[in-house]
Amino acid sequence: MSANIDLVKTSLAQFANGEMEAFLGNLTADCVWKEPAGGQISGTWVGPQAILEGLFMPLAATFDWKHTAVDAIVEANGKVYVMGTEEGRNLKTGKSATTSFTQILEIRDGKLASFEHIFDTHVFQLTEN
Repeated sequence: MSANIDLVKTSLAQFANGEMEAFLGNLTADCVWKEPAGGQISGTWVGPQAILEGLFMPLAATFDWKHTAVDAIVEANGKVYVMGTEEGRNLKTGKSATTSFTQILEIRDGKLASFEHIFDTHVFQLTEN
């Protein structure tokens, strides 16, 4: 297994275990994080603090991620691709949703330099009412 895949696996485990300080320490100072348009929280954030405050904190206030299952992690063309399934519950409505996802990560100097999250945002919109 490559050092890049090890970094991604470690980072995913830290995130899942709520070890945010350790997780954020794996990001470059200029890490670019992209969430798809149409999601509850969508956009692009640059840098660990902006990602924490602009994405993770608002997301934690609105959604409870119950389960994320990783089906495959593949390294190709200088990127790491993570494929799996995630489930979350809207804290306001109590409704849950499940969707497949793909994450595309770029690694630079042993840290996560970019993260793009791709999933069906419509599935989670159904939890809003």
